[in-house]
Amino acid sequence: MIIACDEALSAQTVHFASSTAPTIQLDRRVDGAPATYVGCDNQHGMDLIAEHIRKTSRQAEELIFVGAQAESSSARERLQGFERHFAGARTMLGKFTLDWGISAAEQLINEGIRGATLVAAADIIALGLISGLRSHGIAVPGDFRVIGFDGIGPAAFAHPPLTTVRQPVEDMCASILDLIRNGSPERAAGQATPRGRLLQFKPTLVQSR
Repeated sequence: MIIACDEALSAQTVHFASSTAPTIQLDRRVDGAPATYVGCDNQHGMDLIAEHIRKTSRQAEELIFVGAQAESSSARERLQGFERHFAGARTMLGKFTLDWGISAAEQLINEGIRGATLVAAADIIALGLISGLRSHGIAVPGDFRVIGFDGIGPAAFAHPPLTTVRQPVEDMCASILDLIRNGSPERAAGQATPRGRLLQFKPTLVQSR
């Protein structure tokens, strides 16, 4: 199993691994590699976020995407999904890190931005945004709304609770076990590609209480 952290820089490694042993790409992938991919349907995740925003948006509310540079498939797909729904909205791109979320919050505060909805490409970024905003006495969700993506790990530490898209990690892991055992994942509806099998699982929206 391999996670392609960079679509370009990881390509040689993924192709080499695939040529020497059965290889499964998890979460992030190199397109065209002869290896099965198991991951989250990031486009569907952004569909869920867009639907949630349209149902709950406040009048004249600014919308800002805080994500990572489109170097990995997950970063690229989440950015593309956001832009597909909200063409022309502002995007801020850094890294999938807590520090980047804090830095982005500081930048928004210094610009005088208030009352925006911030869509984070990952929960770890969302936690940084919340921390950075609250350290300046800015209320979340009172002054800003923050929405995450992943729904696992760091999301449990969010205060206040975080509205996020949760990846179906259990189904993904079960599919990987099926692939390892018999090469026929019973729990996945996969799409065949010329070079490998694409198994994408639809996430769910978890709303904060």
